[in-house]
Amino acid sequence: MLTGRLETGSPVMGKEILLDIIGATVVGGTSLFGGRGKVAWTFFGVLFLTVLDNALNFMNLSHFSITIAKGAVILFAALLDATRRRFARQNA
Repeated sequence: MLTGRLETGSPVMGKEILLDIIGATVVGGTSLFGGRGKVAWTFFGVLFLTVLDNALNFMNLSHFSITIAKGAVILFAALLDATRRRFARQNA
């Protein structure tokens, strides 16, 4: 979609949005370990990261600080998923 909108192509064009793509799926509940998730929850993950990004931009934070904040949220979501899977495996 980005290539169609810009009417140009480059092999490294989407590397800036890779964190947002992976983050939206992880925050939306898709497991990094098994690929379980729902499209609707991924949509909510996209909305959450977009609102977070806009809020941090309105606070006039640097791009580096915004990337750190989004990375911390993604890391927290991944750790929460790993902990949830560990408890589910122990109780099963």
